[in-house]
Amino acid sequence: VKTSLVSTSVKGFVVDYLYSVTVKLSSMENNSVVVLSVTVIVVIASFILYKQMSSGDSTSSGSKDDKKSDKSGSKSDVKKDTQDKYPAGKVTIYFGSQTGTAEGFARTLMEEGKSAGFNAKMIDLEDFSPDVLKETERAIFLMATYGEGEPTDNAISFTKWMKNLEKELGPDTLNKLKYSVFGLGNKQYEHYNLMGKLTNSSLEELGATRMFQYGEGDDDATLEEDFDAWRAQLWPALTAAFHPDAAVVEEVANRARLGSMDTHSKIKLDFRAVKTDLKSITGTAAAAAVDPHTVHASTRHFFTAPRAKIVVNRELRSTAEKSAAEAGSTRHIEIDLKGVNLHYHTADNLAILPENSTDNVAALAKAQGYDLDYTFVVQKAPNNEDEDFQISFPSPCTVREALTLYYDIQGPVKQALLKHLIPYVTDAEQLAWLNNVLHKDNRAVLKALSEEHGKNLVDLLTNELSSCKIPLSDILHIVPFIQPRYYTISSSSSVHPDNVHVTISITEFEFKNGKNFTGLTSGYVTSDCINARVFVRPSSFRLPAQLSTPIVMIGPGTGLAPMRALLQERKFQQAAQKPTTAPKNVLFFGCKHRNVDYIYRDELEAYQKEGVLTSYYTAFSRDTKNKVYVQNLMTQPDTAKELLSLLIDQGAYVYVCGATAMGTDVMAAFVKIFQEQNNMSAAQATAFVKELQDKGRYVQELWTA
Repeated sequence: VKTSLVSTSVKGFVVDYLYSVTVKLSSMENNSVVVLSVTVIVVIASFILYKQMSSGDSTSSGSKDDKKSDKSGSKSDVKKDTQDKYPAGKVTIYFGSQTGTAEGFARTLMEEGKSAGFNAKMIDLEDFSPDVLKETERAIFLMATYGEGEPTDNAISFTKWMKNLEKELGPDTLNKLKYSVFGLGNKQYEHYNLMGKLTNSSLEELGATRMFQYGEGDDDATLEEDFDAWRAQLWPALTAAFHPDAAVVEEVANRARLGSMDTHSKIKLDFRAVKTDLKSITGTAAAAAVDPHTVHASTRHFFTAPRAKIVVNRELRSTAEKSAAEAGSTRHIEIDLKGVNLHYHTADNLAILPENSTDNVAALAKAQGYDLDYTFVVQKAPNNEDEDFQISFPSPCTVREALTLYYDIQGPVKQALLKHLIPYVTDAEQLAWLNNVLHKDNRAVLKALSEEHGKNLVDLLTNELSSCKIPLSDILHIVPFIQPRYYTISSSSSVHPDNVHVTISITEFEFKNGKNFTGLTSGYVTSDCINARVFVRPSSFRLPAQLSTPIVMIGPGTGLAPMRALLQERKFQQAAQKPTTAPKNVLFFGCKHRNVDYIYRDELEAYQKEGVLTSYYTAFSRDTKNKVYVQNLMTQPDTAKELLSLLIDQGAYVYVCGATAMGTDVMAAFVKIFQEQNNMSAAQATAFVKELQDKGRYVQELWTA
């Protein structure tokens, strides 16, 4: 009700109506006690409604000018309240994240920033706006490097913008901005923390001023410790520079010095899980029901990834000479794309969204007292100050669906998650145990918890931390989301347009304490799953435009997957184009045992007989006295001469896929070949490989072992 006239008439109508009901009830020949009771209830309801409506338009008797003044005053009051609550001012925390780690770090910084007096807000770089950044005064960037020095998927547009390759941006574009950068990388990769370093230098080139030193961490060793050390110095420096209260500056400095920037308070809720009678909704049906702008970019796949039928799921390794446990497992999986509106190019990446086991979901729900069939909707929390509230997963949703489809309850426990559990633990001994694990001098204990004992969240909440009881809304903020697993597609889109193939090495091993571990996706694809949530991401593997251009493929183990796709495509092209001279396709493949893990053996040997594979080299490292790998085969004199001719004289393209250590050794082998066979210095040979990479003629897709 917006005006005095309407408000008064509505109130009068309601009161008159309720009064008339009372009179009619009183006139009825019913029991006097019942009549009196009904009358009292109606009068009370009338009074409550009248009071609520009165308070809702207490200023309605004023003029239009009064209302304008009131609205502007309200806005200024909100602004003043924000300034009082966060006297250090705004700081925006941007994150470029592929696996969720940088996003988790961003949330940690946001919580700490607020506790230190900053109006801290985290923003997914997929939602990056150049115009907003140009007006931003303070920002922190958490930048993960993906693969071979590439930006994460959500940071691609931002990276292209800040590189400023077209020189459209001037040196004063970001002259209002003060910034700091922390890079997340892995030293097993050639371009360690390239995105962090690039962001740090590019922002400065665009006129921004560094407000705190650049930091970086190594995911192969001490990433969390590196981040902790960096942020322990970050907040004292920022509060000293921007907070007006000297006492707070000293307090933050003391907290950082004692290693206690963590508030150890219950998680601040962005949303609540509110019970509903509505039917749950998942996947693409949920996508159709929501505005895409209201969905978090980092978890958009929960809404958009369709379910596709798995039509083939077979073992590729042989158990003729070894037991299944000794042989290990590699699965060949085919997924039917008909009817799901998914298309791919040869050797693209297929993402699979795995699901938690029913046993683990049931165990966690039982430990926490959750009803698995409880259906809820996600609603913005009352104290959420974010004007652009976004949801992270589809709702309405049951607890069973949330814990199965969206939250990674089976992953190894990390420090950030454990810290969030502290305020929910009620048993004194268990709390002491958890604090001991998290003590800064007990890093080895924390590491052993996951790496030696294989503990995940379900294990802890059903054993060591059984007194930890977390409300549903809280746990949906604490547990990280399930991350998609990417596999290079092992089929040609020309040969199999409606059917996509992937080759998955199953991760299974035994911890020191005897506990068996199976990776989340490994457990999922080896279960009775008949369909999977999938989506396609472009790959860097693209064949040369001309069929006559030779290709050299190096793919040991499951690194063979994209090479299988490329060979299918080259055979298809050859049949279609019918060239007078057969194209040159060279393959280096390696595994441990010829009779155990020689995957796709029949196909490869058939390609060799057909002439599709013009040169084929194999290395079976455990079948010989001295271990021989693909990189050893490459540097054999005759093979080295062949490779030199292919690359120098014939313009061949090189494709490498497999573990990062192998990729490093293969590149070193090429450098050696150019030195020995082409009289180059080490620097010249290295520069030549770099030139091949820049021209797209040397392509790698590597992963940490």
